[in-house]
Amino acid sequence: MTGPIINSTCLAAGSIIGAVFACYIPARVKSSLPLTAGLITLSLGSSLVGKAAHFPAVVLSTLVGAAIGELFYFEKGLETAIKRLLTRSKKSGDINNEELALQYITLVSAFCFGSMGLFGAVEEGITGTTGLLLTKSVLDLCSGIIFGASLGANVGIIAIPQFLILRGFKFKVQHPVLGYWRLLKKLHRVS
Repeated sequence: MTGPIINSTCLAAGSIIGAVFACYIPARVKSSLPLTAGLITLSLGSSLVGKAAHFPAVVLSTLVGAAIGELFYFEKGLETAIKRLLTRSKKSGDINNEELALQYITLVSAFCFGSMGLFGAVEEGITGTTGLLLTKSVLDLCSGIIFGASLGANVGIIAIPQFLILRGFKFKVQHPVLGYWRLLKKLHRVS
């Protein structure tokens, strides 16, 4: 559980640091640092794909996950929830609510559902090593500073669902039978 805690803490701390020191961060740094973090993530992801022993399972999982997300309108639900939070917050500054909501949706998707975090949580669950999540923590700290500087400390709230998702993935890998048993019980209660 060390990896998800460190990763989420780095994101929250980065957004607070960014919000506090926003006036000292030049615009050119705000625009170039997310691109650099994206390039690093892309490079790490490419190297991990080459090491994947069961690549067809990865492809199938990605396709099934995308289909489930589209069938249940997960993006629309996320967009609605973020818009509600933004209207309560009323701290949109010079950016309109639609644009701000789109930025937050992108950030939630990147921080919570990025392949580096999910693979890192699975890696920690299987092997107990936190290397990938610690690397992601450094990237999230830097990204949190930049996005906190431009969007405010509210970016740190994303650390809560991030922790829950990463911890959930790690738990499912460590306790697959218990995790699926609980899921079946929940589905039975719903129907």
